[in-house]
Amino acid sequence: MPNLFSKIASQNGTIKMFSGGVQYKSLVSVFDVARCCKFMADRDFNRQIYHCTNEVMTVRQVAELCKEFNPKLTLTSTDDEIPNVGYTLSNKKLLATGFQFRYNVRDSIQQMIKNWSVAQKNPDLEYIEQGTKDFIDYRGKISNYELTEPINWIGYIESKTGVMRANHYHPVQEQKVLLISGEYVSVHQDLAEPNAPLITQLAQPGDMIVTKPNVAHTMVFTKDSVLLNLVR
Repeated sequence: MPNLFSKIASQNGTIKMFSGGVQYKSLVSVFDVARCCKFMADRDFNRQIYHCTNEVMTVRQVAELCKEFNPKLTLTSTDDEIPNVGYTLSNKKLLATGFQFRYNVRDSIQQMIKNWSVAQKNPDLEYIEQGTKDFIDYRGKISNYELTEPINWIGYIESKTGVMRANHYHPVQEQKVLLISGEYVSVHQDLAEPNAPLITQLAQPGDMIVTKPNVAHTMVFTKDSVLLNLVR
């Protein structure tokens, strides 16, 4: 139910609550379910029964959470009769084993709505993004970068002043380069458009350069540099 409601909320739709949404639901994140299965598999509990449930909420409470994260969502209620108001399960026996839940309904709904919502993509073939939500104190700075897709490979690359790297294109992959130190000129060209112009931009420390597929690109280093190549 939270999954369906989150999907509807992400599309600015309408959630229809039968009988006002008074029905109770026992809810748990699928991630915690997987963790609980692993937890139980590593221990001997003599075939006992445990309830893997984290929170109890009504249908209306879940719908109102979705509304909180997307005010454009519409909530409606009906007077339909329901056979019962649901039921709740106790997780006390499970918690007594030492298992701990890590995920809650609120955060899960927020993440699902965000991931399913229509994203405004940058139309440029190559663009530079700065870190966001900086945290700065006497120890230094933490800056955050949101990636457009999961990555499973990080290349650590050092480059000397005056050298050139890349000078190629990727047919499928979107490349992300985070410049740690130094400086380089990024040159790119659209391969899908005949006689497309060469476009240049200067990359400086803290810049993340995102290059889309089928875009020829070259890096000309004007300073000794260190960068991370983040790819899938």
